[in-house]
Amino acid sequence: MITSLLYVSRSTGPAGAVPAQLADILRVARPRNLSLGVTGALLAHRGYFAQVLEGARGNGDVLMDYIGRDPRHEAIRIVRAEERRDRMFANWSMAQVVPSAALDAFLADDGEGVGMDPDGFVAALRQSTGAQLHL
Repeated sequence: MITSLLYVSRSTGPAGAVPAQLADILRVARPRNLSLGVTGALLAHRGYFAQVLEGARGNGDVLMDYIGRDPRHEAIRIVRAEERRDRMFANWSMAQVVPSAALDAFLADDGEGVGMDPDGFVAALRQSTGAQLHL
């Protein structure tokens, strides 16, 4: 079993800084996640980050602690934490998700939309990355 976490946070930077923040996060996260056996997907959109992290329970906790201390994030909220048999993003140490109309529907101005339907949000993330569910 692996732990799958979905969290949402608000970017602390101005709107124009989010692309640079995202590039920096991905540059650091991809090799770290690979070394920890963590997979997932990250979306930065409308001043928010939304991310799915998948891995051993302890490794997810380590990453959430790191994210909690990262000055680029505030108002971090775990929307869903569940045990899964299989990974949804098995081929990605950290996929960068390009915003789409399907994902936009989940990120209201206050970022609360993800909490209303986390399964739908994760399905839209998977569709955007082209990730396949491995059973």
